[in-house]
Amino acid sequence: MSTEQRIEKLRELRRQSAQADNQRAVDRQHDAGKLTARERIELLVDKGSFQEIDPFVRHKTQGFGVEEKRPLGEAVVTGWG
Repeated sequence: MSTEQRIEKLRELRRQSAQADNQRAVDRQHDAGKLTARERIELLVDKGSFQEIDPFVRHKTQGFGVEEKRPLGEAVVTGWG
């Protein structure tokens, strides 16, 4: 794989992680009168200053039927801003 291909793959992963929120989960949060974690972070820090750590993390759980569901940024948002 060339450097340019690797860079493009990284860009694609970044796009996917930015849209990682499952819309059903987002709707459930909003229906309960809550914001998502990323929405709360946007309110807490200066615009464009948050640097997320490990946005590509995925769970390694096997069993319970979750092997097929491995979204990027699983469960926790960490970083600084």
